[in-house]
Amino acid sequence: MISSFVYNVIIATRLANNTIFASMEAFNTSMLQAKDNTKDISRIGVNISRSFGQTLNSANNTNRGDPTQIPKEDAPGEVEKIISQQGGIEGQRKEVNVESYSKTASLGQILKDLNFPANKAKIVEFVEERNPHADIVSSLQKIQDREYQNVSEVAKAAGLVY
Repeated sequence: MISSFVYNVIIATRLANNTIFASMEAFNTSMLQAKDNTKDISRIGVNISRSFGQTLNSANNTNRGDPTQIPKEDAPGEVEKIISQQGGIEGQRKEVNVESYSKTASLGQILKDLNFPANKAKIVEFVEERNPHADIVSSLQKIQDREYQNVSEVAKAAGLVY
């Protein structure tokens, strides 16, 4: 009888030990999976941050423009040649006449940093601070004293685009 009691205690102890070790192994496996998942989530977060950074950088670069692309003077035939090449691109066309490509491009490059809507005084002051050329300022002196919503409205009011 004592031997069967001891035998049952030993079996119960083995069963308890096996259960504890199995639980510990399952817990260990769960912890390793949690560790791997944490690494993956961290890596995904870093990739998303990089992607946002690259998107913001590319957006900033495209909004700023390249000053070397602005014609310094109206070279007869050169600007029209480029416009003609661009006109060959498929899509909706809109006829626009430009008085001076160099003045219009310079005005656009200067006003790209102005916060619109803006009135005549704010526009003229902004351009005078950033542009030493009197011909652009004189064109802007002729515009009506009202609020303008964008660069296009200013260029049309100044008679550079019609």
